[in-house]
Amino acid sequence: MIDAAFELFDTVGYEKTMIIDITKKANIAKATFYYYFPTKESILFAIVEQYLMQVADAIKTEFSQKSALDKLQFLMHEFFVPHSIDNIVINLEKDDHGELATKLWYKSQILLNPILRDILKQGVFEKTMSIVHIDEVISFFWNIFSVLLNSVHQKEEDDIFEKKRSITITLLEKLLGINEGVLIISRKCKKI
Repeated sequence: MIDAAFELFDTVGYEKTMIIDITKKANIAKATFYYYFPTKESILFAIVEQYLMQVADAIKTEFSQKSALDKLQFLMHEFFVPHSIDNIVINLEKDDHGELATKLWYKSQILLNPILRDILKQGVFEKTMSIVHIDEVISFFWNIFSVLLNSVHQKEEDDIFEKKRSITITLLEKLLGINEGVLIISRKCKKI
């Protein structure tokens, strides 16, 4: 069901996709859909959760022996690697579902907060980060980082993105107590 919904949301759009379309594509009864998902919105959240759990799993497995800074770089870069979920979110905003896009962003933060918390604790332990109040820092982290993500989603000009990128890096390095010049963020990141 999740794969069917994902494909429809990506190709047809969230607004135009009906639950009946998902059930037909998944070849299931409508009652089966409602057994697992009470609404179309709930399956959208499941799609995002599935993707974010893949990112979290990669950090836990592929990056388990890496430094906190490597893990943080990977997490941030994943937001800039093109993915179909980006199209779905951008179309939500275009189709006047900005509130739903905002809910997805907050849900993403909630899902990734445990991973980010572990990364920051590791950074403090490794002495590559200097953080006293980790939970509060996490909140600021997402707010600062979201400015740069919005710049990408809104397809702002390169010069505007570069200014925001520079400011974001400076703020995040200061927030996380990281040495200046260590964080690298670009519009077109490749996986580390």
